[in-house]
Amino acid sequence: VQFNDESGFSPRFVGFRVPLNLLCREIDEVGLLIQDGLVVDAGTRWFRVGSSEQVALGKRPRLRKLLETLVEHRLSSPGIGLDLYELFEAGWPSESATADSAANRVYVSLTRLRKLGLSDCIVSVGEGFCLDPDLPVIVEKG
Repeated sequence: VQFNDESGFSPRFVGFRVPLNLLCREIDEVGLLIQDGLVVDAGTRWFRVGSSEQVALGKRPRLRKLLETLVEHRLSSPGIGLDLYELFEAGWPSESATADSAANRVYVSLTRLRKLGLSDCIVSVGEGFCLDPDLPVIVEKG
């Protein structure tokens, strides 16, 4: 709707267009998120990238914990990597391992997640790893 002198609307009503424009932009962004982003179940039982098929992680507790940690970190601190120790602690809580063994477990698990469909999502940053900060992430509840 365009407001002009012949519309009969007072110029003060023009301000109502801003919320509508913002709403339309939000709807567009949600549409882009669903098409281009990472959608993860709140319990990380599954994930989907873009319009691809869901990938079940139900029987892979270590991968679920790693993905959960990466998603939480992406939402709270986008672009900042988690180091190998932090990822090991997330995937293998209360377990101890040598530095080499812990690093190997993390590398193998990240490789598995990448092969399952997160190859373009997991990036290395400095000495750590994170989800791509430009990647829209949606956590589905329920």
